[in-house]
Amino acid sequence: MTDILVEKDIHTATSTLPFVSSGTVGLKYVSHTHSELEIFKCDRGRVRVTLLDREIVLKAGEIVVFMPGDIHNVDADEDAVTSCIKFFPSSTEDFNYMKNFRLKDVKVTPMRARESIIRDFDEIIMEDTRREPMYATSICGLVQRICLTLIREVDLISLTQDERTKHLKNSSVLKSIDEYIASRYSQEITLETLAKHVNMSKFYLCRVFSEITGMGFVEYLTRFRLIKSVELMSDADLSLVDIALKSGFTDVKCYIRSFKRYYLETPGKYRKNLLK
Repeated sequence: MTDILVEKDIHTATSTLPFVSSGTVGLKYVSHTHSELEIFKCDRGRVRVTLLDREIVLKAGEIVVFMPGDIHNVDADEDAVTSCIKFFPSSTEDFNYMKNFRLKDVKVTPMRARESIIRDFDEIIMEDTRREPMYATSICGLVQRICLTLIREVDLISLTQDERTKHLKNSSVLKSIDEYIASRYSQEITLETLAKHVNMSKFYLCRVFSEITGMGFVEYLTRFRLIKSVELMSDADLSLVDIALKSGFTDVKCYIRSFKRYYLETPGKYRKNLLK
């Protein structure tokens, strides 16, 4: 049996088995979407999550479920620890059934369901950490049980046809935007070139972009580049100037100013704490 693929970038995970990401500190992600069902857990600290036009704060021990295609973003405190599991279509027979439903509440609220999911969630993390014989089979079984708990114990609401159409359209637009930015964030990107890529006028794109992500194009691009700059900080051979340039900032002063506004401290101090 193929091993579970564990990747640092939860945004671009690809596997035919459940994807596991654990022990992530200070996770930040701009609005994005994916086709997997994701269980996201706050293990320590506080995490701000925007999902379905609602902003919530997760505390330690709380979970939220991102259904397939849900547009969401994550902004964890610097010392917050989070973990997540993504369920891929081939990992559960009930996956297609769940695509057409949404949680009644953003967080899993029934106590019995929440405790059951967290228990199975923690066991999946343990199995993936130890990787003993047949661990992948065990993980797949636990995934099935989590899906069963969601279906039987949690209030799900069926999407109307109009909601499905809008949902799919928004997810498709954001995915196209995100892929374009991900492949070119270190270069100059203008609203005009992005609008041409998604075949929209720049004025219409501005409106749609704000509706989908909750922020303007410039802010989204800046945050995307800042997050990428943090990923580069672990490379000790790169100076802060190198990191700024590789992340798409042409002005180091602008990079530092933007970083302080988003992370509430200078990139130098943040990097020092990161590399401790």
